[in-house]
Amino acid sequence: MSSILNPQNRIWIELERSDDTAENHERAALASKMLARLGVDIKKPVWFSEKKNRYCFTTDSSGHFDEAIDHGHWYNLDFLANPEA
Repeated sequence: MSSILNPQNRIWIELERSDDTAENHERAALASKMLARLGVDIKKPVWFSEKKNRYCFTTDSSGHFDEAIDHGHWYNLDFLANPEA
């Protein structure tokens, strides 16, 4: 496999947002578990920000994250399939 990530090899993951904050936290925890099973090796890949009222997706092990205005995030399949890429 090439070490260059193909920007066309992406998958969109979007979470429903609820008016119930506890549901949003639970949904983020479930999404984090799913991403861990897919090979995302980040302690907390998805979390819910009560202050911003949106989901946040951690993008790397140093803690950078994207605030998802539209409640979703693009993941690169090359990276998920081959973390050494």
